[in-house]
Amino acid sequence: MMIIKFKNIFPGSGIMVLQATNVRLVGGNNTEGRLEVYWNGTWSNACYYSYFINDERGPSVVCRMLGISWSGYFNMNYGNGNKPVNIRDIRCQTGLETDIDQYHTEVRLTNGNSSFEGRLEVKHNGHWGNVCATGFDENDAKVVCRMLGFETRQVDLINYQQPGHGQGQIHLSNVACDGHEKDIKACASVQWNTQCTQNDFVEIWCYATEIRLVNGKSPFEGRVEVKYNGTWGTVCDDGFSINDSKVVCRMLGIESKYA
Repeated sequence: MMIIKFKNIFPGSGIMVLQATNVRLVGGNNTEGRLEVYWNGTWSNACYYSYFINDERGPSVVCRMLGISWSGYFNMNYGNGNKPVNIRDIRCQTGLETDIDQYHTEVRLTNGNSSFEGRLEVKHNGHWGNVCATGFDENDAKVVCRMLGFETRQVDLINYQQPGHGQGQIHLSNVACDGHEKDIKACASVQWNTQCTQNDFVEIWCYATEIRLVNGKSPFEGRVEVKYNGTWGTVCDDGFSINDSKVVCRMLGIESKYA
């Protein structure tokens, strides 16, 4: 649980701050208390991590959001509260941010055949590392694809369990997103600098192109059309191969074994 104490409210400043994230202090008074964050329609406790307090940048941003200046961390008891602990890993890059949600986690896809596929890596404390595949599902992949600016309607993921794939440090594990988060750090149960139960890592395919099958007898067959500049068009069959068919099927979430 995170407890913060502040000093010096700025009365009569005449400044109105519009912020994306609502925060409050409970169990104390208007300058000190247990930090709660309004997230996904409910108030949640913020998990205590030593780097949040010792770093000073995170508390400074919280205080700025509340219109007060930060005094420091004090070992006081404002109770555990009855709210879930859904807010984890609050990190601010400079301490000058106007919102704790302003600093976004850096993610990238590596060793793929294009910019929208590859092994998922996240940047943590200045270093790139892998994401453990245990429990990682399509909702988690949707959040990553959204962070990278791709479509989230269609995603695909493969868990590596082969020697030589994704060798290196595990930065992130136990990711549990609902698929609507703006950043993977906002997902429940995110754990940094942990171990993987197996040597398996996440590979993601983010689909950048909308595609569909039309005029078929079932949802699994038909003429291939792609959406370009807001308009649907037909794909020329010159040079179109079985491998191309498998890609189309994968994009549509259809088993491509017999394409």
